[in-house]
Amino acid sequence: MIALSRFGTFSGLQTTSSSSSDVFPNTPTLTFRNATYSSQYLDLRAVETTDRDRNPLQSPSASEQQLVDSYDPAGTIPFIDIANRYAISGAMYSPDTVGGMSWQAVADALKDPNSTQARAIIGSANLITAAICKATGDQPGTVCGGTTIQDLEKKLG
Repeated sequence: MIALSRFGTFSGLQTTSSSSSDVFPNTPTLTFRNATYSSQYLDLRAVETTDRDRNPLQSPSASEQQLVDSYDPAGTIPFIDIANRYAISGAMYSPDTVGGMSWQAVADALKDPNSTQARAIIGSANLITAAICKATGDQPGTVCGGTTIQDLEKKLG
């Protein structure tokens, strides 16, 4: 969400938590289900297949399912495809990093760049940002021109 917010605007984004029977139960997270996203740089297609109680919600299109099957036959969540150039399957940091925290506690932790949570969450957002920047030809420059993003882009190849 942080990475995408650097390129556009969300509305209707809501907080939720993972399933109470998950490996990392009740982890604070976001739902894109009823959200909209506008950007002059990106198109976002978010598909949430189940709710936190594992009830069916949305189904991927045939082409979306083909992408998931190609890169992650196990169907790990989240699955992110960036312009068919980069695929991310699964959490980029351990959900235990924010386990047991309230949404407010996570937000407060993000204010301290040296906190474990900020390093994990902002670090992941920076990597996704770098991949998006590669896909957009480094547009916009205000997002893609920073040293951190440029260094990460070089590592992506």
